[in-house]
Amino acid sequence: MDIQIYDVIDGVTAATVKRLLASGSKEPITLHINSPGGNVTDALAIFNNLRAYAGTVTAFVDGLAASAATLVMLAADEVVMSAHSLVMVHNPWTVAMGDSSEMRRSAETLDKAANEMITLYAERTGHSAEAVTAIMEAETWYNAEEAVAAGFAQRVEASEQDKPRMSAVSMAYLANITKRPEAAAQRRESQIAALWQCLPDLPEVDQLKNSQDINTMSVEQIRAAALNALGQGTTPTAPPRKDAGAFADNGNAVKDGMIEALLDRAGVAKSQDKSNHFRTMSLAEMARASLTEKGVSVSAFGTKMQMVGAAFTHTSSDFGHVLMNVSEKAMLRGWENSGETFNRWAKKGTLSNFHTAHRAGLGGFPSLPKVKEGAEYQYVTADDRAAPIALATYGGLFSITRQAIINDDMSVFQSIPANMGRAASRTIGDLVYAILMSNNNFTDGKPLFHTDHGNIVTNAEGFVPAVLGEARKQMRMQKDRHGNTLNIAPGFVIVPAALESIAMQVLRSTSVPGAETNSGIMNPVNSLGELVVESRLDANSPDSWYVAAEQGSDTVEVAYLDGVDIPYLEQQEGWSVDGVSYKCRIDAGVAPLDYRGMVRGSKA
Repeated sequence: MDIQIYDVIDGVTAATVKRLLASGSKEPITLHINSPGGNVTDALAIFNNLRAYAGTVTAFVDGLAASAATLVMLAADEVVMSAHSLVMVHNPWTVAMGDSSEMRRSAETLDKAANEMITLYAERTGHSAEAVTAIMEAETWYNAEEAVAAGFAQRVEASEQDKPRMSAVSMAYLANITKRPEAAAQRRESQIAALWQCLPDLPEVDQLKNSQDINTMSVEQIRAAALNALGQGTTPTAPPRKDAGAFADNGNAVKDGMIEALLDRAGVAKSQDKSNHFRTMSLAEMARASLTEKGVSVSAFGTKMQMVGAAFTHTSSDFGHVLMNVSEKAMLRGWENSGETFNRWAKKGTLSNFHTAHRAGLGGFPSLPKVKEGAEYQYVTADDRAAPIALATYGGLFSITRQAIINDDMSVFQSIPANMGRAASRTIGDLVYAILMSNNNFTDGKPLFHTDHGNIVTNAEGFVPAVLGEARKQMRMQKDRHGNTLNIAPGFVIVPAALESIAMQVLRSTSVPGAETNSGIMNPVNSLGELVVESRLDANSPDSWYVAAEQGSDTVEVAYLDGVDIPYLEQQEGWSVDGVSYKCRIDAGVAPLDYRGMVRGSKA
């Protein structure tokens, strides 16, 4: 099983990982990571789910594992660094609002998150808690070799001649990071600078900045003094909120806060962070905040249209990335909730390129010959009529305009990307069911469903136990080209909507449905296969239905490029200040692999 963490970690990411692990499978997991981090609690949820998994987990850092992503990384039994990949660990950050009491609670939340990270890092790397604390406070970056040396990974995935060697300077840095006074001074300066950036421009703060006393104070003392200064002369208008929280993340708090707020407004992912002030902002206000947060003055823009356009195009603005992230998650939700049925029974495969591949099928190999003691193994030959399958690209465009942002039009997130995701899933479904309904020639020149293939049953009474029993018999009696009986068991019964009610009776009744005189007679096709209802079949023939072997058998394969079985978004090159265009794309190939694993039934 492959799991990819290629985005900011949030509640959607954690839910996706939990769903993938819920199958009860014990197969090995390959975890690919390229993430700047994200929400600490969501990362811990992923960590705990992966640690509880019964199979082995191997994590590959493909590009970057930073901040909260390192928690996910360390859940693996083995961490493998790709050549030239990076790891970054630091203290959690947050954005919070409120009076001094609420700010202190936010600081306490950060301390608790940091303590959990320290405990985990110390446990997995073998460093002391004090050493880990110093590493985190310094915001430490490791290349692949340094990550192994520091205990965050076990090996680098590269050949010996290609492996970069850790320099003596790097080794000395790792050995002395907790001892060097200049490193401690640099950490103190960066922490104080970050503190000033988080505080409002008020006289009390300026007075503290210019005080000579801060040269003799610790960072914690300066932080406490700043909070006390902000609280002087203020009277709370309401008691402190019990639900105040902090979004402890990777340092991109503004961008992540906007993403979380928009996902909540679009109904994609419910936000639990009541202190996220972006939840009350309009899209245009978020565009302004994305500029001002990066130090871009908005006073030069004469109109709101110009300001929103600048948020799209300015090189330092995160606004385009925010919209991209939210649109992608809405699209994936549409894909997952499309109502398509093909992924319940069709075989899922992988292709590495767009060249035509060939699958051997159920009749592809004979029985294995006996190998006498000391004798050589003999080659067995596959069927030369192996089924071809090739990838094709399917996609479309949609745009988010400045006008939509100014109008605060949430449909650009609620409907358009989700509809694109559903359209992508529907496209694959169209291809799968077209194979059943069109009944084109198979590789032997005969239609996929043909009497010579032994996979057609008819009955004047329509969908009844007797005809289902005949379909099961035909599947079990199928033979490969060497004459071996394959004994294929049915796994799915696929019917049009017109037959749904009668199919439920036939497949789920313990006694033969029909006349009262038959009551008590055992139903021989009870639970013969999982019922799949597909309305596409009604337009072709409301009386035709299909039986397919269990999923994974050679029936109809849906192959994806490099196993990426979800659509993805990319920004369309050449987008202008009028907005941004996105391209929804999926690379997939659909083909019948073998006629032996399927039977078509119909009314005579």
